[in-house]
Amino acid sequence: MSEFVEALRLHTRDFCLLSEQQEWKLEQHYKMLVRWNEKINLTSVRTLDEIVIRHYAESLFAAVQLALEDASGRFLDIGSGAGFPGFPIGVYNSALSGTLLESHRRKAVFLREAVRLCGNLRVMNDRLEAVEDWFDWAVLRAVQWRGVWRKLSRITRRAGFLVGASDKDALLQQVGVRWTAPVSLPWCSGKFWVVGHFL
Repeated sequence: MSEFVEALRLHTRDFCLLSEQQEWKLEQHYKMLVRWNEKINLTSVRTLDEIVIRHYAESLFAAVQLALEDASGRFLDIGSGAGFPGFPIGVYNSALSGTLLESHRRKAVFLREAVRLCGNLRVMNDRLEAVEDWFDWAVLRAVQWRGVWRKLSRITRRAGFLVGASDKDALLQQVGVRWTAPVSLPWCSGKFWVVGHFL
């Protein structure tokens, strides 16, 4: 068993069980991420454990929460960066069709290489303002959500946010949205998954 798979199993065992094929896809993504990160800044996190926890485990937690919501159809990962949380979500649930939205050209090139591993994912190299499609879900992580808030209800009725405590409190004060109870990430009491249903 590789160090990556060992770390992945360790940090997701309390909420997620992956097949060997899913683990393989995530490991291939990780290897690409490490290689490409030497040329372009995809992540500032460097150690294996930190990368697994902050990127893969966090994204898989979102994937599990979406499954609990019976998420189906199409989702948009806004500001996907290196593919989080969209790539692990697509790996976890192949029935979902995902679009990884990334405005940075070189990051989008990386994503296009990565999604070759997943037939249910595609990449859009543009800004949210250019998105005209309708999605069943939007997911946001490490995105300044206030900057995209007004545009969200134009493209979806449901959005899932991976946020810190202060952003969670601000989110829950937004009107015109029915919020589900925030779910704390099992290993981090200061980070939450929050779902909003636009009214």
